[in-house]
Amino acid sequence: MKVVEVRRHSVRDKPEPDLSPAGRALAQEVGSRVGPFQRCVSSPVPRAVQTAEAMGFPPTELDPLWGTIADTVVKEIGWPAPFWRVKSAVLHDGPSARFADLLLGSVRSQLAQVQDRGALLITTHGGFPELLAVRALPHLDPRPWGGVLRCMEGVRLTFQGGTPPRIEVLRVPEERTRI
Repeated sequence: MKVVEVRRHSVRDKPEPDLSPAGRALAQEVGSRVGPFQRCVSSPVPRAVQTAEAMGFPPTELDPLWGTIADTVVKEIGWPAPFWRVKSAVLHDGPSARFADLLLGSVRSQLAQVQDRGALLITTHGGFPELLAVRALPHLDPRPWGGVLRCMEGVRLTFQGGTPPRIEVLRVPEERTRI
């Protein structure tokens, strides 16, 4: 069994590129309740790196794949988008499906470097956890997973052998976060 936790970065005050003090505090709080992680992969965008560091899990790797979603994917899905709308785009053989395949391939590659019963943390941005989840679990109805993921929210996928992964949607209290 191996676990991957994919989280959106924490809160920032736009247009500032860095986490706000409240965002750092939220990442620290969430980080105190999760892990340990054998590996931490992060988007190279500073707010994602800062989130991993504030959680207490400095990135072992910066991967540009987890940093930017192409405009063609955003246009195909629309943003912000709940899981069910992401799935409807991923079911077609377009940019969203191809990008979701890349994300799932990245997770599988990273998990190969994690020991059995180990865990991987990926800190990224909005849309990434949703794309990964619907691609990893194409047989499931994503409507019960809820709406759009906000800052510090994400998914935890548990991989066990050849069986489909299990999913847990990771939420934080709404008053602590925002899109």
